[in-house]
Amino acid sequence: AIEVVAARYGVTRPYCLHVGTLQPRKNLGVLIDAWGILRDRLAQPPMLLLAGKRGWLYDSLFEQVKNAGLGDLIRFADYVERDDLPALYSGALALTFPSLYEGFGLPPLEAMSCGTPVITSNATSLPEVVDDAGILLEPTDAHAWADAVQHLAEDAGAREHLARRGLAQAAQFTWERCAQETWDVLNG
Repeated sequence: AIEVVAARYGVTRPYCLHVGTLQPRKNLGVLIDAWGILRDRLAQPPMLLLAGKRGWLYDSLFEQVKNAGLGDLIRFADYVERDDLPALYSGALALTFPSLYEGFGLPPLEAMSCGTPVITSNATSLPEVVDDAGILLEPTDAHAWADAVQHLAEDAGAREHLARRGLAQAAQFTWERCAQETWDVLNG
């Protein structure tokens, strides 16, 4: 099922995934720069699937991919059916999530719930969501992003380690816990 869903979105080999609306705060330009670095370093760099509808000020991302000659490595999936997300997460080498600002960070939590390693920003709420179950990076350092992707692409043991840690971290986020903590605050 994973291969069928991935193929539906143009993925033809190992890939990393980003899930989120195409808009400036998602900081996707750093991923495009990182994939340019990976193309120069690796004989077979992973693909990057950008799954999310077009928000605002996204045209520059398409131009950046075109100008860098990365159209064979980076796919824009636009809106992805909700039922397809578990397969896309599960098939990915990693979720790459360089956001500059998130109120919570649902895609990293969803990825960890699927056993997918997470590479994300060390900004705003993301360290709290991911904790030590993922790789936290400075959001604007394209070389650090390329290094982290290369490390996970080449090291199955590292991916397995992060997958286990991610599943444990995601298990801490339950609706029951959320309701209890909200109740405690309201009645505190």
